[in-house]
Amino acid sequence: MLFLTIEDFEPYLRELPKTQITGGDDTLFDPLELNALSVVQSFTGRYFEADCLFPVILDYATSSTYSSGEYVNDSGAIYNVIATASPPHVITNTALFTPGDPRNHMLMGIMIDIILYDIHSRISPQQIPELRLIRYENAIQHLKKISDGLIGGLPATCRIDYDEDGDNTNDFRSGSNDKTQQYW
Repeated sequence: MLFLTIEDFEPYLRELPKTQITGGDDTLFDPLELNALSVVQSFTGRYFEADCLFPVILDYATSSTYSSGEYVNDSGAIYNVIATASPPHVITNTALFTPGDPRNHMLMGIMIDIILYDIHSRISPQQIPELRLIRYENAIQHLKKISDGLIGGLPATCRIDYDEDGDNTNDFRSGSNDKTQQYW
C-alpha cells in the first residue's frame, strides 16, 4: 500500500473480520487503494498537490535503506526518517526516526470508506451493507464540498495557489450556491 496501512482499516472493520473480506490476502487492498486515490485526487487535484496530500508510507524493514524525509510504517506506527538510515538500524533509534504521521486523517477516512465500499460491492453487489453505502455517499459528498472550496481542513501548504511562505497567490474565487427547491 502507498498512503494507507493495513492497520488503518482495523477501526472500520467491526462488522466483518478483515480476513473474511480479504480471504487472508492483504494485497487485495493495493489496487483498491490506487482506485480510491484516483477518486480523491480527481476532487482535490484542482487545488492541491497530490505528493503533498498523499505521502508514501513505506513498510519498515531493518535491512532497508531510508532517506531523510521518507515515512515508514512499523506495525501501524508511522515514523519520519530524519537522517539517512543504512542497515542495520532499529526504529527506536531517535537519531534516525521520529514518530509522526503526516497524513490527513480526514482524507484517510474518506479513502477507507471508498475502499470498503468497493470491497463490499465486489463481494456481493446486491447486498452492500447500508452503513457502507451511507459512508461512501457521505465521502463523495465531502469530496465535492472540498472541490468546491466549502470545506477546509487540508493543509494550506499543499495548495497549488499558495507559495512556499503560505501566502495566497490567487485571491479570486467564484461559485454559487447549490440549487434548492422552494416550498410554500
